Amino acid sequence: MMSLRTAMMDGARGLINRVAGPETAIGRGVAEIDEALLQTPLAPAVDALKARFRTTFGGVTPRGFDRGLWRQPVARTVIPASAPVATPGGVKSVFPVNGIENPDNNPVLDFTGMPRFDSIRAEHVVPAMQRVDAKVRQKLAALEERLAQMDHPTWEQVVLPLNDIERLIYLAWQPIDHLKATMSSDALEKACEEAKKIYIDMGLAMGQSKAVHAALQKIRAGVEWFRLDEGQRRAIDSRIKGAESSGIALKGQDLARFNWISKRLGELTSLYTDNVTKATMAFELVVTDANELRGLNTQDLEALAEAYKGRHPDGHATQASPGPWLVTIDPSCYTSIMSRCENSALKEVIFRARAVRASAGEYDNTGHVDEIISLRQESARLLGYQTHADHSLSRKMAGQVASADHLLKLLHDASKTTALQEKQELQAFAVERGYQGELKPWDTTYYLELMMKERFDVNDEVLKQYFDLSRVMDGVFEVVQNLFGVKIRPADGKAPVYHTDVRYFEVVSKRGDIIASFYFDPYERAGQKRGGAWMNDVRKRRQLPDGTFTVPTATLTTNFEACQRQTIETHNE
Repeated sequence: MMSLRTAMMDGARGLINRVAGPETAIGRGVAEIDEALLQTPLAPAVDALKARFRTTFGGVTPRGFDRGLWRQPVARTVIPASAPVATPGGVKSVFPVNGIENPDNNPVLDFTGMPRFDSIRAEHVVPAMQRVDAKVRQKLAALEERLAQMDHPTWEQVVLPLNDIERLIYLAWQPIDHLKATMSSDALEKACEEAKKIYIDMGLAMGQSKAVHAALQKIRAGVEWFRLDEGQRRAIDSRIKGAESSGIALKGQDLARFNWISKRLGELTSLYTDNVTKATMAFELVVTDANELRGLNTQDLEALAEAYKGRHPDGHATQASPGPWLVTIDPSCYTSIMSRCENSALKEVIFRARAVRASAGEYDNTGHVDEIISLRQESARLLGYQTHADHSLSRKMAGQVASADHLLKLLHDASKTTALQEKQELQAFAVERGYQGELKPWDTTYYLELMMKERFDVNDEVLKQYFDLSRVMDGVFEVVQNLFGVKIRPADGKAPVYHTDVRYFEVVSKRGDIIASFYFDPYERAGQKRGGAWMNDVRKRRQLPDGTFTVPTATLTTNFEACQRQTIETHNE
């Protein structure tokens, strides 16, 4: 019967032969292992064989050999449960600045705790990104020089330095980008426009580094690949695909054109978003007759009156009524009007205004849209794809346009019949209540809400009293605690904020460790804050050399309507 030692040697030889071939230096090295090794006790034999592998492979024991031959657990870098926590906002530098110079104490470049949201101004943005750009290019050049000398680069030699460089960009850009979305101003928009060019340039430099790309390909094609776990392999595959999408294979005029398109698309997408925001803000309809707003509740009217005072601080209410009221196409106002207002003519005005915003006049996006479509198509063709959709889906789950089209067709076929039936039902309901002709799109939401009240006894106005924001938050936090065994606690004052509405919270484990944190920015701010709701992050979880780890920090942003900051939400909200 074959001994364990013999099986071990045969397995090693077979694996090496498959990976490198018997005629390579590695293959010959395995073949030269002294046969006397098989006569020694097993543990020393294993150690000796590993030592030979490490010598042959440049100091690395392939992880695949550990799994395939000795069945020993793979050594992984983990964060011990007892590791001390680097508390956000503390004096400890939880984000080392990697030697980046900050002689002017630019708050953007202060990575010692949470972002200094309360101190960052428009004038800080461009100088900060210029310093980051200089440091990134210095570190990238040094990395490229080292990688050029390596025949068998490792994960630690390639990916970890790349992560450090990318972290510099991330730490500076994320707070800037978030402030532009939540506390925008003309000065900040102009600064961010310049800073984004620097940001895109850095991304192109990273993605188009031939030395980095070659090193990643060496890892994937060499024995180092067998040492990596599934997540590490996925990360390397993703980086290689990312380089291909960044134009790594392009040369000469094609490369120059691709880079120009990338920068121009960055400008255009920012212009598009800014124009939509400004066009939304530019529309206003002042109403002085309360009858025009019949159907709205008291809170709706108070919100519209507050909106008028906000945009027209010199105006004042008359003794006869609390008006004037300001009707806008901001999401909260738009939803209230479309859901509850009986005035079909008023609803048509704001429906059409919102549908065509930024399509004409000072904030016309028509040309921007045409140029974005054209440049995306050209960029995709340069990279070898037939369309922008093909390029976009190449790194997504669908994989190809045909798969996405198939899914959409399935959804269409499954839902169309039911949708048409419900539309007919709603039409009949509206006609029963005196509606003339085919139900118009600006009246649909109103009659849908009315039908829910009458037929199903669902009334958001009644339910709202149970959904004030503080109560909803308490309920959500309780659900999170029950599901995940963590506690969410207010931590206002422990991290700088950019507006008095913004709250800061900590997520605490059962042991009392702070394992995450987040900002919550609930209310709309006309003219400053982008519409909608989204989540992003400003700090990622990362283990530091001293064993501590950074606390991941998210930003949760919504645009609830605020009437004197006593917000009551509907069930849908």
